[in-house]
Amino acid sequence: MSAHPPFRVSVLVMILALILTAVAPAAARETPTPSDRPSIAAKDPGQKPPNEEKEPKITQKDRDNAAARRLQEGALNPLMVDEAAAVIAGAPRYFSHPNYANSPLPTVEGAAITVGNALTDRAYASDFPVAVGELAPVFVVLPTALPDGMLQGFKTWNQAEPAGSPFASAGNVFHSYVLRPTGNPNEYTVVFDSGLLTVPALTTPGISEAASFGVANLAVQAGDVLAFYGQGIPVDTGSGEDILHYPAPTPPLQ
Repeated sequence: MSAHPPFRVSVLVMILALILTAVAPAAARETPTPSDRPSIAAKDPGQKPPNEEKEPKITQKDRDNAAARRLQEGALNPLMVDEAAAVIAGAPRYFSHPNYANSPLPTVEGAAITVGNALTDRAYASDFPVAVGELAPVFVVLPTALPDGMLQGFKTWNQAEPAGSPFASAGNVFHSYVLRPTGNPNEYTVVFDSGLLTVPALTTPGISEAASFGVANLAVQAGDVLAFYGQGIPVDTGSGEDILHYPAPTPPLQ
């Protein structure tokens, strides 16, 4: 079986804490006065520059692209933390905001909510185009729109019984994503890439349970959606609205 039909329900959810409108701007850095600025030695107008080629300047965009490629290749996103550490405290991470120093701080209110499909056993414990532990070329978008909030983590169902799959969920690997629609049909930008995650061994062999992956204070906005790349996520086929892309040769690039 090389691929599931496009109608499917994948068992992955996002944990969110809702936020309200901004209440106070963060303090911007002060501009140094002339007396605070470091002195710069005057350049001799008659001095010739050394006969050396200048090294290409590395821009912030170059750094961002390099970091995104590392995530695509499997590096773990530094915002992925133990679930207990994924609490609303301190400043949120605004991946999409050009200057956090000038961005407003939100007020967090209420208990966390989950967005996504129900965590329960499904007809297949996993997709299975590749062996356990290999990154499968399976990309799935869960089209349920997220509200404004603070991402605290992802959960998936660690299904003990393989059912229609040749193996259970544990040991398989995947990436979790937050995507933002561009306005064009089926087109998104990557707001967040978890890096490579592994479905852990079951606490009690033979008994399914939720597997949690904490995230530290990532702000998401209304309309963002959840997605994953890989296998190990239980799935039903023939119904549902999850969008399957297979084969997807490489993980999306942030």
